[in-house]
Amino acid sequence: MNRNRAIAETVHLSALGLWLGAIGVAGAAAAVAFPTMRELDPVLGAYAAFPGEHWPIAAGEVMFKVFQITDFVALVCVVLVAGTLVLAVTAGGLSVRRLSAKLRVAVAIALLVTQGWMMFVLMPRMVHNVGEFWSLARAGETDRAVEYRALFNEDHPKSRRTFETLMVFIVVSVAATGASLTDGKKRGARP
Repeated sequence: MNRNRAIAETVHLSALGLWLGAIGVAGAAAAVAFPTMRELDPVLGAYAAFPGEHWPIAAGEVMFKVFQITDFVALVCVVLVAGTLVLAVTAGGLSVRRLSAKLRVAVAIALLVTQGWMMFVLMPRMVHNVGEFWSLARAGETDRAVEYRALFNEDHPKSRRTFETLMVFIVVSVAATGASLTDGKKRGARP
C-alpha cells in the first residue's frame, strides 16, 4: 500500500469512528437527559407562562446543543469520508473493480444521501418547529406552541430512524474498508 493510500485509509477509518461515536454519544446523552429531567420535574422560570410540563423543554434545550455539536461533527466526517475514499481510489491505488471497494463506494453514497437528507431537509424543519414551540411557550401562547410541538414530535421518529440508519451504514463502511484493506493480502494481489 502506498503512502497516499495509507494516509487516506487512516483518516477515512478515523472519520468513520468519530462519526459513529458522535451519534452514539448523542443517543446516550438523550437517554440520560430526558429520564433525568422527568424525574427532577423542573419548573423553568423562562417558561413560567407555559402551563405544560417543563421537563421535556429542559432536556430538549440541553439536547439541542448536543445535537448541534453532533451535526457539526457529522458534516466534517462526511466530507472526510468522501474525500479520503476519492483519494484512496485516485492517488492511492484502491481498485474499484474489487467487490469490497464497490461496496465502499455504494455505502459512501448512501451515507452522503442520508446525511444530506438529515442536514438539509429534516433537521431544518425540526429546528424551526422546536424553535417556534420554545418561543411561543415562553410567550404563553400555549395553543400555538402545542401545534409546533406536535409538528416536531411528528418528525422525531424519522430523526431517530435516520440516526440508526447512519449508524448501520457507518458500521458497514468500516467492515467494507477492512475487507478492502485485506483483499489483496489474502490473494497476493494489490488491494
